[in-house]
Amino acid sequence: MEGDFNLLDGNVSEGSGNSGIALSGTGNAYRNNMLRGNTGGAVIGVATDAGGNIL
Repeated sequence: MEGDFNLLDGNVSEGSGNSGIALSGTGNAYRNNMLRGNTGGAVIGVATDAGGNIL
């Protein structure tokens, strides 16, 4: 996801060949997501973990 001040909420990314979430920009946050088993890691980029995530 590109851009500023985005909120990613309630997504599922499990077992992908990339990251669960890839962010660019500023002021982004993620909450209530399941991001397990992704070979590139759970989150790439700078974002606030707003809670409720399963990593």
